[in-house]
Amino acid sequence: MWLHLVKIYPKNKCKACPTITSLKNHLTKAARNPLVIKRLLHDIFIKAFKQYYSPKIDFYTHVAIDLSYGEELENNIDTLAKLLMYGLHYQEKKTVKEAIRLSRHKKYCIRFNEPTYIDLGNFYDNLLTHIASCSLSNDQEEAFKKKLHTILTNGLDLIHKAVKANEVGSKHEHASGISIYFPEFIIHRSYKNNEFAKRTHWLKFLQEYVAL
Repeated sequence: MWLHLVKIYPKNKCKACPTITSLKNHLTKAARNPLVIKRLLHDIFIKAFKQYYSPKIDFYTHVAIDLSYGEELENNIDTLAKLLMYGLHYQEKKTVKEAIRLSRHKKYCIRFNEPTYIDLGNFYDNLLTHIASCSLSNDQEEAFKKKLHTILTNGLDLIHKAVKANEVGSKHEHASGISIYFPEFIIHRSYKNNEFAKRTHWLKFLQEYVAL
């Protein structure tokens, strides 16, 4: 599902990418086993990125992702968005809003050069720790917490499966390899045109979150 969103850059756009000669040399050494070659390509590109940037900066991340998990992960995020909207609607004393706010806060959640994008796995981990503080005004509080826990743990498992290689700088050592758009106050007007936003309830969740 995500393959059509992948953008291929010419080699002159990526200084960290290995040369064609280097790739040929590595692939020649590999057997004609698709799994071996796939793993090798992961390692070549990710390690090349680390070798280039680690002496220069300490806030880099670079991953190899298996896009075959894209649809499952997208469905997980969609389900989470709908459940969080339910929690925001029935929360007591803004406890659900506060749990979300702390989970995405810059002190606790990794963000990148564009600060409106946060690390998805880090956010999931943080939200797991704040489930206990959520209170609802109806009789579904325990069911809500149980379902939220299941969605988050399943999501973390999917992230772990999808991310095949991950190299990070010291300032991003807890980065999971997948980020998500989550502004604190204002949603950029262009986000509604994003394919992910169109297919899922994530944008609607963001709108309800920032409106509170």
